Amino acid sequence: VGKSRSATIVAAYLLNKFRYSLSTVMNLLRRKRRKVYKILTQVDPNPGFISQLQKYSNRIGIPEPLQSHQSKSLNRVIKT
Repeated sequence: VGKSRSATIVAAYLLNKFRYSLSTVMNLLRRKRRKVYKILTQVDPNPGFISQLQKYSNRIGIPEPLQSHQSKSLNRVIKT
């Protein structure tokens, strides 16, 4: 439930709000979702949504690849 479309919307919001890389945002979503539900759940946008997120990320000027400091500071901002 909610592993594709809702994850994509949340990822787009986080990309825009915090300006972190797509890989940082997706890793955070996967970790946080497991922590909230206490079970193995999936955050798995379909390939079309991932493609759109990559295009959006490029359009708003977010660099890849993942930088480790991004993940740490984003974890402090987004608490479960």
